[in-house]
Amino acid sequence: MDQLQLHELARSFRRVVIKIDVERYEFEVLAGAQQLLGLDMPIAVCVEAEPEQHGRVHALLGSRFHACNPKALARQNILVSDENDLNDVFFVNDAWGRVA
Repeated sequence: MDQLQLHELARSFRRVVIKIDVERYEFEVLAGAQQLLGLDMPIAVCVEAEPEQHGRVHALLGSRFHACNPKALARQNILVSDENDLNDVFFVNDAWGRVA
């Protein structure tokens, strides 16, 4: 069976929105997603992590990602639940601002 990696699939889209909720394995997922997260295309990421871990999440995402208010994503027609968990943290990369 041929394999298609996420970073290859992502190139088919205008922008990518990722939700990571893997019950305490968020950092491993982020570490394994570096090729996808490094693409020069608009990427938004929502990670469920304890508030004291948000800095570690940002460190794994890298300096190209910035914290984002989920309401800003909703204004861009990205479906964001009104029932946001306090543990959810949202980031967008620098390329996100280039998409209308």
